Amino acid sequence: MKKQKTRLMAIIMVVALTAFIASSSAGSIANGSVVYDENEKTTAWTFTVTADRNEINHFVVAWCNEGAVAEVTVDGVTLDYGQSPGRWHYGTYYQGKDLMIRGIKIHPSESIEIGDSALVVIKLNGNFESSDNVKYVIVLQSEGHVPGQVKGPVACAEEETIPEFSSIAIPIASIIGLLFFFNHRNRREGKL
Repeated sequence: MKKQKTRLMAIIMVVALTAFIASSSAGSIANGSVVYDENEKTTAWTFTVTADRNEINHFVVAWCNEGAVAEVTVDGVTLDYGQSPGRWHYGTYYQGKDLMIRGIKIHPSESIEIGDSALVVIKLNGNFESSDNVKYVIVLQSEGHVPGQVKGPVACAEEETIPEFSSIAIPIASIIGLLFFFNHRNRREGKL
């Protein structure tokens, strides 16, 4: 019976770690840059969205100054404001119970296919400082969402967010697994 419990705990830990690793590598936003144009008095925020293991439906980048957004383009195509494919929208978005992000939701006219990337440029009115930890969340076609951080402009103070479930559950499950393992080992050594 004790061997079955140990095996069950090992299987649960492997499944939890596999799910965490798989979702974190399903898509990414990278190569963020922030460039101010003195003549136009605008800041260009550029980054690349890549679909590594799953199609990307839409994504949200943290931003809290809606009035500063002048233009949003994906692969050279300018998106209109709105909430349907081929548009961008501003608001507070909930991706699951454990993550809230306020910012720009970009919904390309077509999903970003596996292995493909899209170049996104957000043109902002004004001069904004740069930060390496602007939050984002990618919403996948079938696996939920992938949060992360990218270099981008700073528009407001950092907001409090609820940590993602897996960032709390995996360490707790690991500790419980280790407790079961050491308890099992101590009992076994006591009986020998």
